[in-house]
Amino acid sequence: FRSYAHEDKVWGLHCNKADDTLVTGSTDSCIILWKDVTEIELAEEQAKQEEQIIKQQELSNLLHEKNFSKALGLAILLDHPHTALNVIKAILREASGDAKLEEVILKLRRDQIGRA
Repeated sequence: FRSYAHEDKVWGLHCNKADDTLVTGSTDSCIILWKDVTEIELAEEQAKQEEQIIKQQELSNLLHEKNFSKALGLAILLDHPHTALNVIKAILREASGDAKLEEVILKLRRDQIGRA
């Protein structure tokens, strides 16, 4: 728990094995109820990591399929600038690449453009 929540010395501490709460009392006349959210935060972080892995696999699949339109947006969203550059170069190598690149860029969502 954050020891800086109290403005003075903590003189009382009580915890309960039945739940994830802790109570502290201090000479600053405050009683604070704490909740241990470690497991919740770890689960959220693991879910984010799993989502990143799925998106990276999707990007790999899009590149393999040469679906450069979707790959560019996903590379930008995943903050993979080198991959985004390679996708742009691949689009430009195609027939009428300039026009295709312009079309792909116009289709990008606002959150993808803001990261570029």
